[in-house]
Amino acid sequence: MDDLITELPLYRRSAFPFKQNYEGRGFLNLSKTGTSVNVGYCIAAASRCEYIHLFGCDLGWTSSKGEYGADQNHYFADYRARITAPQIENIRMDFIHLNFSQQLSSKIKVINYSEKSMIKYFDKYQTPIKGQGPTILNYLKSYIILLFDELIRTLKRGITKLMKLIGIK
Repeated sequence: MDDLITELPLYRRSAFPFKQNYEGRGFLNLSKTGTSVNVGYCIAAASRCEYIHLFGCDLGWTSSKGEYGADQNHYFADYRARITAPQIENIRMDFIHLNFSQQLSSKIKVINYSEKSMIKYFDKYQTPIKGQGPTILNYLKSYIILLFDELIRTLKRGITKLMKLIGIK
């Protein structure tokens, strides 16, 4: 499967091929960018599902040092995630739901079953809270933050590689 699933930076529109998959334009694109929920959205779009039911998509990221079982966002005790900037992780994950809502909210109804969820684009099942569509301002704010974050990550990787090349540990 790894040959079929891409993981592009969040600032690239191609990381969110939902509408393209729904319309059947070209090959099926599966993007894991940010989260495996993104793959689910890609498959649901290509399948032209009428409904998606979200369970456990809370966006309640907290700091984690990478110990086993310390990540509240995954159900497996052996999962390890090192999360140093949970605020950025929440924005990154929210951006995926924002893009899906932006592209396909008129075609696929998403129902969010998590009461604690911070995702605001979809109707909640247990409460009368209706989803609010993403705004251009919300999209641009998240996009700029994520672009800046990706530039910093790229710079850090480049500096690390350079240090290894010149023998600094």
